[in-house]
Amino acid sequence: MMKKLFLIPFILLTFHSFGQTDKAIIQLNDSTKLSLERERFEVKNKTINFQNNIPIGINKTLLIGTDGEIPEYKLTKAILNIGNTRIDLQIDDMYNPWFGEKFNRKLIKLEGKKNNLKLKVIFSDGAGTYLAEWLINDNVSIRTILSSDENVVKENFYNQSTAPNSGSSQITGK
Repeated sequence: MMKKLFLIPFILLTFHSFGQTDKAIIQLNDSTKLSLERERFEVKNKTINFQNNIPIGINKTLLIGTDGEIPEYKLTKAILNIGNTRIDLQIDDMYNPWFGEKFNRKLIKLEGKKNNLKLKVIFSDGAGTYLAEWLINDNVSIRTILSSDENVVKENFYNQSTAPNSGSSQITGK
């Protein structure tokens, strides 16, 4: 009887966490935050493209964010809030955005002026690392970079005036 009672909370916790969405809210400065959400990646109804038994694409689009494995997570939402303004960011084809419970704030840079911003974020599950960059102009965004190329990551994130470990955002007035 005791064994059966022990299994009930375990089963309930398992079902509760199976459908759970992981969220990260990163405060970039007093008025700006980045909200990210990820969910478990479901292979169902998807075509995984392989080359030499290594997954290289999903539904004929390049697979970014893994190190030769089928993804565990998919980024399902990225929202930049500046004051009361909400800016939805393009997140298609972005997998395994972070590992663990927290997103590393040092992997985010926000640069530019209020009406002309550039958001750069390095995503990684510890193995597959990639860079996404969005241009934000008058509260409209477009993703301009999505790359796992090491040189692209270095050139566009680390070779900038803001050191990656400074943890600061740069937004200047108009």
